[in-house]
Amino acid sequence: MRKHIAAMLGLTLLMFIALPSAAQESISNFSGETMTGINLWVFSWDTVPGTQSINFQFKGGGISDVWVALSSFLTFEDDGKTKYQVVALNYQQDAPLYFRVRVTHSAGTTDWAQLQWGTDS
Repeated sequence: MRKHIAAMLGLTLLMFIALPSAAQESISNFSGETMTGINLWVFSWDTVPGTQSINFQFKGGGISDVWVALSSFLTFEDDGKTKYQVVALNYQQDAPLYFRVRVTHSAGTTDWAQLQWGTDS
């Protein structure tokens, strides 16, 4: 019985070693800007190869103390950057807003990248 258990543990360990590990891409250079004269914010980050979906959220600013999804009306790639445009939120100027993004891509899902916007940014 002990040999059987040891053999099963050995095979399980061998399977994990033999399986290729998924490349963990990460989001870098996450930033945001206000479009002058229009009510838009544009967020950008270095494009993650094989992007399949984007999960973008915000909290704070006197609007919400929990993470809330924020949809883009226009997402595109430009010069190696993913651009994510949203309608600017009407928030309390003295309270910071926090944004975070993660990307599902061909090799998995990135960790969250976070950006603070407001009084202490």
